Amino acid sequence: MGLFDSIIGLFGGNDDDQSNATEGPDQSTQAAEETRVIDDRSAFGDENHVPPGCLVGDSVTDLREMAEDYAGTWEEFGPTDYSIESIRGVDEMFATQQDRANWLAIDLEDGRTGGFAPMAAQPACYFGEVLIRHYDAQWVLDRDYGWAIGFEGQTIVNLFGTAHSALDTEPPFVRMHDTFVENYDLDGELLEPDGERLEERRQDSGIDPSEIDADGADEDLAPEDMHGFADDFVDRHDEYDLDFSVESLATVDTLFEERYRTPEFADAELGETDDEASIVLTATASEAAGYFGEVIRRNTAAEWNYLDGDGLKLAFPSANAEIRVDPIATATSAIEDGDSFENSYLELRETVEVIDDELDSLDS
Repeated sequence: MGLFDSIIGLFGGNDDDQSNATEGPDQSTQAAEETRVIDDRSAFGDENHVPPGCLVGDSVTDLREMAEDYAGTWEEFGPTDYSIESIRGVDEMFATQQDRANWLAIDLEDGRTGGFAPMAAQPACYFGEVLIRHYDAQWVLDRDYGWAIGFEGQTIVNLFGTAHSALDTEPPFVRMHDTFVENYDLDGELLEPDGERLEERRQDSGIDPSEIDADGADEDLAPEDMHGFADDFVDRHDEYDLDFSVESLATVDTLFEERYRTPEFADAELGETDDEASIVLTATASEAAGYFGEVIRRNTAAEWNYLDGDGLKLAFPSANAEIRVDPIATATSAIEDGDSFENSYLELRETVEVIDDELDSLDS
């Protein structure tokens, strides 16, 4: 399956049925000129799937503001004047930033949870505005994709789904542009991806081109990030009693059992970005790690501490040894292996004597 088929098929399209790539929009697709505001997200996706395109903004105005934010922020990668040539810079920016993307999890009123990454949404908005200014394209609303790009009222492109999926692969924007020019007979010149240039950009930014994944992002975390993750975890699950007490870790276990160990998340994988369940679970893992870490920090003498090569962990004061605990690893184990946050706390008591002394004070 080529890039064109992938773009049409991502996040809800059918690889075997390309009718939505050739026919005009039906009742499921509305031109942005007619409907400029998303006021009911329950109309998008299906019972288990919330497309990122319906989460990035409520209106075309929101999308254009994100495009302006991109233009005002990333000039170091070339002109941001909405020219076709400026798309090259979008790919270069994406290449240096994609492994630093953070996901935002959003709970909808209908009970579904979705997510999107601003690092993918912002350049996608800019790219969309470039297409609109130079070709017969427009922002449209599609029930499968949310906000999307429509060409000549005939073809709907899942722009935000494609951009988010590319966070784990190669920058998509030059390739998308050239695919559109070739397949839709647009009056434009091919840009042709420059892989060597992208690798140079990555190397200049200290990124190994062979390791484009989310694993390296932890080293950039700061204590305030973990505080924020913890608060977000509490806010998103306000129906549970999460008061940062040690006892509340049993509630976290119950929460995961009820909300995330369900058929909807059965095939979800941490760090994956090609399906909504994985996106949501990955964002929740970061938040749960922050909460677990903050429970320990607030109830012991531990403090967040960053070390080069070891990242951000909780450090316990000790005259005899350097004791460091990784809440992110704990959250990963709890989610991937079905471990318990409460039991993880108990294991800390049993296996680390210094931590045991600190935690014993909670029982006195």
